[in-house]
Amino acid sequence: MRKQFMLTVPLADAALTIPGPQGPVALERELYEPLLAALAARAHAPKRLAEISAMLSGVDPEVLIEAVIVLAGAGYVQPAMDAPSERARSQCRALNDHLCARARQSGDLTVLASPVLGAGARVTRAEQLFLLARAAGVPPEDWADYAVAEAQVSSPVADLRAKLVAASATFETQTLPILIAAGVA
Repeated sequence: MRKQFMLTVPLADAALTIPGPQGPVALERELYEPLLAALAARAHAPKRLAEISAMLSGVDPEVLIEAVIVLAGAGYVQPAMDAPSERARSQCRALNDHLCARARQSGDLTVLASPVLGAGARVTRAEQLFLLARAAGVPPEDWADYAVAEAQVSSPVADLRAKLVAASATFETQTLPILIAAGVA
């Protein structure tokens, strides 16, 4: 029970019905709602199975392990490293800075390196531009304007700005905490 896991999707996006080989599968609400809430606690920070088990008193450890495997299979949970080295963090940060800078011209790269997950974290082009804005010290309410100014796009600016205002609010409250916990932001 020493392995760590991290909820890598916003809690609101973790549906209790997941695709199965023979059609949709409804997850047991009484088990999965508290499990997902436990995984989302402390801003999505990775948690050991023993810690999750303590948060879910009365859940059999084997049932917990099976439930975490199901959530991983659904794409909601990923294993997390115990303590990524400063070297790994620094290398991921340098790579991510480069990838986010590329988002000014293109949205072709949609994964950033996570030293905590030891894998990639999916991000949109807009989210990469919001990360650039954050790194530049731009306040969250101005991230959409920053993204419009930085992005080299051909669509009408007014349409793009309206979409980015909504996206930046969601990013700040739902996605950014996950990226911080994953060591991406």
